[in-house]
Amino acid sequence: MRERLRKAYRKYQNENLKYKKWYWKRNNKRELSSFNQPDLCSTQERILDELNRHGISVFPIEELLDKQLFFDLEAFYNQYLFDHEDKVLASRNEVGKKGVKKSFLFQLADDFKELDITNPMVKVAIQKPLIDVVNSYLGQYSELKYFNIWHTFVSGENAPMRSQLWHRDPEDYLMLKAFVYLSDVDESAGPFTYAKGSHPKGRYRKEAKWYKEEGRNARRSNDTEIRAVVPEKEWITATGKKGTMILADTRGYHKGGHASTKERIMYKNMYLSPKAKFKTHFNNNLSPEELEKVNYCKILGQ
Repeated sequence: MRERLRKAYRKYQNENLKYKKWYWKRNNKRELSSFNQPDLCSTQERILDELNRHGISVFPIEELLDKQLFFDLEAFYNQYLFDHEDKVLASRNEVGKKGVKKSFLFQLADDFKELDITNPMVKVAIQKPLIDVVNSYLGQYSELKYFNIWHTFVSGENAPMRSQLWHRDPEDYLMLKAFVYLSDVDESAGPFTYAKGSHPKGRYRKEAKWYKEEGRNARRSNDTEIRAVVPEKEWITATGKKGTMILADTRGYHKGGHASTKERIMYKNMYLSPKAKFKTHFNNNLSPEELEKVNYCKILGQ
């Protein structure tokens, strides 16, 4: 009986309590205060203001970070494509096949499980100008939980599926993801699309009608269902040239990656609060000397 009650509480905690503001505050040590808030420049303040008001900010990467980081990311993936052409081609040939998880998508994360600070995917994620914005938005020191490059293939006439449908990410009450386009992204390439103000700090907090995606426990909504809770005029379709950077609280409604005629290549990472119950997607084997280079923001929960 006790075990059943404990399991029921854990389920309720995972599905309901973690999305309550009071519970999130109580369970996270709020280490940022007026005494140790990051000193933000005017660009960082603008981005933070957009995040607080809309849940999303879109800008050229060089406004926040050294553009060489983008060039390094681009060269890193181009080299990967050269070295693994057959692997990428085999994945592209899976598009639309039933039983294939996210058949429209090729990902790098499984090939890079170590937190290597020389890896361009990691170097972008640990930049202080970016981390200062993330920590300021969360109101506490964040943790980097994930980094990846997504290569989205053309879905053609296949119906949208999985992350191509409107949804809220489930990992935390407040969270931020950073995206960088490594290819030009217009409306035919499945741009990231966001319902402004649907994040926890926003004005549109009503839950949309949803359905469970076949074979998964994920909640998905269509355009009509989102339109009923967030006016379409508040939707932002984040098209942009390669080098475009997006910061978004993905607890807000979003979708992307339904590429109709053009492929999309995009870097992404994710920051959560320290108490978020989400398994880190990489191994942290940094030496004390290497850790010194990133622990100014405690992104590793050290």
